[in-house]
Amino acid sequence: MIEFAKLSKQEKEKYIKFLVDNKIEFQQSDQGFTASFKVQNKENVDPSRKSIEQIKRASPHQKTPTRCVSPLRRKFTREDAINLIQEIYSKKFDDASKQLKMKNVVNEDFGVYVMRFAQNKQIDIKDCMQIQDENVFLFKKFLQKEYEEEDLMYYLFLRAIVEKEIGQQIYQSKRSLDLQKQYLSISQVQSIISTVYENEVDEVQELLEYFSKYFENNRISVFDFMGLALDKYSIDRKPQDKKVLISEEVINELRGFFYQEVEECNEQLFEKVKQIMNDLLQSVFRQDKRIWINRVQNAKPEDVLYLEGLQKQFRNMQGSKCEIRNLSRKILQTPQLSKCFVRLLE
Repeated sequence: MIEFAKLSKQEKEKYIKFLVDNKIEFQQSDQGFTASFKVQNKENVDPSRKSIEQIKRASPHQKTPTRCVSPLRRKFTREDAINLIQEIYSKKFDDASKQLKMKNVVNEDFGVYVMRFAQNKQIDIKDCMQIQDENVFLFKKFLQKEYEEEDLMYYLFLRAIVEKEIGQQIYQSKRSLDLQKQYLSISQVQSIISTVYENEVDEVQELLEYFSKYFENNRISVFDFMGLALDKYSIDRKPQDKKVLISEEVINELRGFFYQEVEECNEQLFEKVKQIMNDLLQSVFRQDKRIWINRVQNAKPEDVLYLEGLQKQFRNMQGSKCEIRNLSRKILQTPQLSKCFVRLLE
């Protein structure tokens, strides 16, 4: 028991400071004010009850613990993003191949597949998607369905063929090749497309000519090659878009056969010749006989049959160079075409 009144002035100041520092609470009784407190051994004090300031005073050289970043939200680098994307591609292709062998194909949405994969890996796929890189942009197109499931499976199949050609896996044990820095030669590209198209000579030659436009120093990056092949496959397998491309190829072929000679005539005559040819082509491409019949007038049955033959040939075309060349020649041999030109020159 301490009697405050009996303390000296210096002792009173120390006692008051002690009470304030330790936030002692007072209780009033008949005898006056009393304050009680428990003195603990320093070694038995729970460290977790100490304030940050007390810890700093006790250990002036000890650094304040820094907040650890959760592995779920760690910062993604470009290399991390490429590794993750290539790992997903490899896993998806392996899973699809196993399903195919078991004849148990599951048409699971690719976005759902990726989210399930990310959950199993305990990563946030959004962090990967924030990286500004061509690999990520292409991956987003698959997720956002700018490419269909069939396009994705073609891309993964092509990727597997590329791996065989270059003799190494694109993804292996948390590390992947940077396909923008991995190059293919002309002979390697030819070998790959020969495998994909099972040595169909016309298809292989046409595709080789197509890809050769994008070669630099007789080589092309694996990433660019696969991207171009994907775009071409995606467009070619859509009938409507494919017919548009074939139409353009036919016109280019006709220009080589015909328009170069006609360009030597005066401009007014050249425009009239182009209009005649345009009517014939539109009649074939749109499958509308009336366009050409209205142009030639007094069409005979054999003329109509010839036009129907052109329309049928165009409908059945797959787009090979040989088909385009044959159709172009048959268009130029249309019976009424020369008569139209004769009347134009009269």
